[in-house]
Amino acid sequence: MCGYAVEVALKARACRTLKWAGFPESKKEFEGLQSFRIHNLELLLHLSGVEGRIRGKFIAEWSIVLKWNPESRYQKLGTATKQDAVDIISAAKRLLGVL
Repeated sequence: MCGYAVEVALKARACRTLKWAGFPESKKEFEGLQSFRIHNLELLLHLSGVEGRIRGKFIAEWSIVLKWNPESRYQKLGTATKQDAVDIISAAKRLLGVL
């Protein structure tokens, strides 16, 4: 869930940067905006307007969260360690605080 939380925060930041009232929801609203209809954290960071700040001051946290992907939820139980979970939760909290 940490990856999704950061994804949504990046999308919200992109909306603020672009001075949008909200994130596109319908198929019609997404016309021409397919780059926002993704889970790609790298691209969303680029679109957010805070890429330099995150890569400059929060690269350790970003590197941890960047390992996430939506398919992670299907991994076999026991694939991730307790420390992996602690690390991503901590990194996501830190990033959410600045996004």
